[in-house]
Amino acid sequence: GATDISLGKLFGFPYVSTRKPAPFDTVLLNYNWQIWDTQAFSLYAGTTETIDKTSAQQAIDGVLRFMSKLGMTIGQDISDGLDTLIVDEDLCQVVQSPHAGILVDVAEAGQTVRKGQSIARIMHPYDGTQVSEIFSPCDGMIFFARNKSITYQNTILFRINPN
Repeated sequence: GATDISLGKLFGFPYVSTRKPAPFDTVLLNYNWQIWDTQAFSLYAGTTETIDKTSAQQAIDGVLRFMSKLGMTIGQDISDGLDTLIVDEDLCQVVQSPHAGILVDVAEAGQTVRKGQSIARIMHPYDGTQVSEIFSPCDGMIFFARNKSITYQNTILFRINPN
């Protein structure tokens, strides 16, 4: 909420995400630093339950890039990074699972989709039959895609940044 978005772009990541703080955010260190006029960022690197060496290296490069662009000497050359897209999560369309089952993604994070396009299927875990097909509610870019094979009813599967 209080972070300078232009500073966030210095990491050179594909996205800077913003959203209104939720009640649980008020107990987080990042939120409290911002309340006291300290620029604070939370960095997310792809996955949370597995080690993804590529994403981890991108995060390290982003932090070094940020430091370099603020004038700190880091002792190595670093690329300029990407042209960062600002995503307001409060404007994203949330797509939830209508059923529990095995999630089969048709679309993935970063992909552009059209309204009505098939983006996933839910399969019955015992007999493998399709219990539902998930369609994009709008034109846009998939900002978040669930990366677990098992889903429960009403689980958030996708967040789509509308065009």
